[in-house]
Amino acid sequence: MERYAIILADKIKRINPEETAPKDILVFGFTIIINLLITLVFLLFFSLLVGKTMEMFMIALSFMIMRMLTGGPHLHHALACSICSTILILIGTYLPDGTTAIFIYALSSLFLYIRYLPYYEKDQVVHSKEWEKKKKRFALLFLFLSFIFSVIFQNNIFLIGAFLQGVTSLPFMIQSIYKINSLLRVNGQ
Repeated sequence: MERYAIILADKIKRINPEETAPKDILVFGFTIIINLLITLVFLLFFSLLVGKTMEMFMIALSFMIMRMLTGGPHLHHALACSICSTILILIGTYLPDGTTAIFIYALSSLFLYIRYLPYYEKDQVVHSKEWEKKKKRFALLFLFLSFIFSVIFQNNIFLIGAFLQGVTSLPFMIQSIYKINSLLRVNGQ
């Protein structure tokens, strides 16, 4: 994906070299956009395949909001990230629902967010402590609102997205992500 981001950045720099950001910033931005588009295509394809389009996109939205607020481990290859995110969200659509499940997801998520999040890797930007506290409070508020939504509407889909983000912070999940990164590095992918 980075190859395509470089091509786009080069084209933009050639068109307007003085009024554009440095090439590395353009490449970074295009890589994120391309990764997001590929993930959305994967989500759309698999959601249509299993007939759970709305559920997958609602889980993805909740997951992304919580991911932005609390960080998390990252796969170093964008395609691997898109594939793993799609699989995780697809699994989320098959998790049990109902009143008992709502309370289990809510309490488990609360524990995970208090115990393990936020999580940042060495090369990730960490904001000031004050800003990080605000982000964590907002994440907990979103978790609470997802819980309230789940109880009122008996639909735990936003809560599942938040729960899945919490699950990615578990030590064994972080180790699994690092293992995938090392396997991809060894295989030259």
